Amino acid sequence: KEGNARGLYLSWCGVSDAYRFAHNSFAGADRWIDELGWLLKTYSRPLDMELRGRLIFSAAGLLLWVKPDHPDLPKWISRLESLYRRISSPDLKVMCAGQLCIYYSHMGEIERLRQVDRWLSKLERRGGHTALTTSIIVALKCSIDWLTGELKMSNALLDEHQHRICDRGIMVYSSLSLSQSLYHATCRRDPQRIEMLLERYVDDVEDDNILGQCYYQLHSCNLQILYDNYDRALSHGDLALELANQSAVPFGIWFASALLAYLHAEKGQYEQAHCHLQAARDIVVSMGSAAGTAHADMLQAYLAYCQHNIGETRRFLGAAFKRARERDVKASGVWPPRMISTLCALALEHGIEPDYARCLIQIYGYTPRDPRAISEHWPWPIKIYTLGRFGVMLDGNPLDVETRPFDLLKAVLAAGGRNVHEQTIMDMLWPEAEGHQAQSSFKTTLHRLRKSLGNGEVLELKNHRLSLNGAHVWVDSWAMGRLLERAGNCVLERDLAQCAELGRMIMSHYRGKFLASEQASWAIQQREKLHASFVRHVTALAQCIEEADLQTAIFRYQQLLEIDPLVESAYQGLIRCYQAQGRVAEAQACHERCAALFEQPISAPSHVHDH
Repeated sequence: KEGNARGLYLSWCGVSDAYRFAHNSFAGADRWIDELGWLLKTYSRPLDMELRGRLIFSAAGLLLWVKPDHPDLPKWISRLESLYRRISSPDLKVMCAGQLCIYYSHMGEIERLRQVDRWLSKLERRGGHTALTTSIIVALKCSIDWLTGELKMSNALLDEHQHRICDRGIMVYSSLSLSQSLYHATCRRDPQRIEMLLERYVDDVEDDNILGQCYYQLHSCNLQILYDNYDRALSHGDLALELANQSAVPFGIWFASALLAYLHAEKGQYEQAHCHLQAARDIVVSMGSAAGTAHADMLQAYLAYCQHNIGETRRFLGAAFKRARERDVKASGVWPPRMISTLCALALEHGIEPDYARCLIQIYGYTPRDPRAISEHWPWPIKIYTLGRFGVMLDGNPLDVETRPFDLLKAVLAAGGRNVHEQTIMDMLWPEAEGHQAQSSFKTTLHRLRKSLGNGEVLELKNHRLSLNGAHVWVDSWAMGRLLERAGNCVLERDLAQCAELGRMIMSHYRGKFLASEQASWAIQQREKLHASFVRHVTALAQCIEEADLQTAIFRYQQLLEIDPLVESAYQGLIRCYQAQGRVAEAQACHERCAALFEQPISAPSHVHDH
């Protein structure tokens, strides 16, 4: 009423700070953004330095949480950067740094995030800070550590910091610190630690704190995703979204919507997944968030992949990885390991930003989670080739396999590669040796093989059974087996698009018969078994494809006959396809070639005889 500009601005800052420090709900806070516009228009005369600094801190903070898409937010953030450099108070410095971290991480400004980390390190070295300042510094450095994909901070350091907060009663930032530790543990895929931290978190957050409970549900959702328990994850995600909507915080709505989009994709509920993805995309696009848009495109690519739309998968994956690579985005609070590892595998398979994909794999120690995405392009420490030739690559370098230790490796692979009893191996390699002599030869040869492979964890011997560790080694025959298994399911489901894609993948991966130059009976048996499975499944895929694409089916039959000219069903398939296309002469020639090859008449379709 008195028109006291200083009093009005300070009152407005007090309202903004109350919302942010309570961090409970921002419902109704948008009216104070309108009020700020009125203040700036009505009392536009220059403010003193102290008041200007207070206003910058409070205005940037409220806009960030309530209207991150507000057109004036970038200007306030720029002023906040200047304020950080100008002020001397360590407490205010770290609180400004906190807001900058939130903004930069959501916008994908990773280099600026690293700059804030350098500021904090410089501030930390000065020493003599209050307990509050110290606690915020550590919490922010933890957030930057996982957001940049560094993951260098130890659990011991983070736990020591949390104990210090509790001992000194600094509860206002306790949940912030715990939340960052939870994201850190999620990036490291450490479910046991997440469970431990969640127990602390639930004790730390008041039952009526809407945002605090929302974060708890989000972290619980991430935990269940690590356990592949999608039903429980969905229940946490649904509750998180409900709480986020109550709190009127776009960041919370974005996180919950993104997680729900992923979970519904995993459950095959694609319509729901699309709805949640669109809600998430609307938020990040309106913000102009590069990191958020990259993640939305990753979700879109994965959703297309789940629906077997390889064209759309490649399009969105290319856009997502290009944007993420350009901005150096290597982490997110919503990066489900199964989704990201599968997208990395697809990127390597199709030559989409391969260096970026390999970088993510190295940071997080991913292994392929989806059999359809397993490829030799993945940066496996060890790759073993058995189809058409026998070869072993160690860190990209070929090994000399013409030695006895690698005969043991061949024998293990011929017996399936997993849980092969040592007696079975001894009978295969040393059938004439006495028991103790065979046992000694087995132990010596196994030791030499482990030494050659350079990794003691590759071959595991438990309860007299030897296995290759799939987490460290890629085997082409294993990959082929998984593709053939998938092919059988797709034929039963009559999924024509996936049948066509699997046919392409199988033919590109099959380079010849299993251990083709090995003459031992144990190799021949596995060779014929795998080849028969290959022929059976490729034929079934081609027959399925005939319904939609005769020319592709013809190509598959021709490829199969180039590999094995004695596949009668492939000739029959070619004849059917040629007939359906009216190519009678080619159908007749195919029939005659087959009959001559087998040196006996075969049953030809009636139309071929008629002509």
